[in-house]
Amino acid sequence: DNTIMCWDIGGKEDEGKRLFIARGHDATVTCIYSDDIKLISGSADKSIIIWNKDTGEMIRRVVGHSRGILCIQSGPTWCVSGGTDGDIFVWENRDHHDDPDYESFKYKHRLRCPKCKITAIQFGQLEIISGDNHGWVSIWWIKTSENMRRCQAHHGPVTGLQFDATRVVSCGNDKNVQVIDIITGQILQTLRGHKAPVTAVVFDSKMILSSSVDGILRQWMWGSKSSCGRGDKIHTFQVGETLPNLSQKYDVAIPDIFKWNGIADTKKMYQGQKLIVRKGNTDLPTAAELAAQKKSQRKQERESRVLGMNMKDGHNLTTTVETALLGTVHPNINREILISSHLEIDQENIISSNMVEGSWGMSLASRLCRIQSDSTKKSTTKLHSD
Repeated sequence: DNTIMCWDIGGKEDEGKRLFIARGHDATVTCIYSDDIKLISGSADKSIIIWNKDTGEMIRRVVGHSRGILCIQSGPTWCVSGGTDGDIFVWENRDHHDDPDYESFKYKHRLRCPKCKITAIQFGQLEIISGDNHGWVSIWWIKTSENMRRCQAHHGPVTGLQFDATRVVSCGNDKNVQVIDIITGQILQTLRGHKAPVTAVVFDSKMILSSSVDGILRQWMWGSKSSCGRGDKIHTFQVGETLPNLSQKYDVAIPDIFKWNGIADTKKMYQGQKLIVRKGNTDLPTAAELAAQKKSQRKQERESRVLGMNMKDGHNLTTTVETALLGTVHPNINREILISSHLEIDQENIISSNMVEGSWGMSLASRLCRIQSDSTKKSTTKLHSD
């Protein structure tokens, strides 16, 4: 019905009492946010309305999005909104005491995410974290409107998220809660348990709380394996800074900065990147160190498998040639097929082995050599049993 209703759920006497109905939107109200000063809402009618949070009176109506608004967040002097047009608007205004009618409320930055719908948004001092309908979580640098990092976190829309200096926690329609390293963009942990889409998520230093359409509120305790919440010192990389500067500022070795943050190329470092410059617990590896260890283990496993396959192939080749040379292959078997698949052989070993067999062996050895010679000329030689 395009309205907003405010209810009193505090005192027992007035519990469940409706305080006011706010009317003003021309289409479905899709998102709402309240702070200590105001109530603010977004709608499918492409507008944002600022309300008096005590009376429900409309204070200001603004437009900017070309399509409906899906998510909104606000503070005393700022507001961010995301819509189905793929745009993120960063709005600003003067303090409420200096501008009670919000006449200074206007957008300052516009961030664009083509071919997507912004379904979740969180504002920071320097960056904005957003989620979209394709399951991507993006980190934006406000000053330059640059999309610094993206992570495919969910299969389907992102419905909620929260972040701090080291991590992003998001939830989605795929029933999962994801913990993402804000520095590397890697998924640290996937929390499964809800049986329906997860609609909201919040966390502190001790736990994560998630709510779902399944009607269950779940509590997730931070695990000891997580690199989050360890007391690491985080530095936000700025334009003009260098690793030697940070090394001197925080009294840390440059190789440690490389290792703790998984830096492979300094040319790929970007403004706003979160860097660990001091470990809170020196015994615990960072997310980048864990990723490097896993990568090294996978490489060793691949090399071991390849080595094992090569050894097995070498054994099969030796057995096949020895069997052929000793004359145990049935005379009716087409020896050309048997031998042509193993042309890369040592002729000296073949000849010495043939001495055991006698004339048939010598004949076979000569034929093997002839097959090798003919194969280089891309011709076919047919063998017949003696």
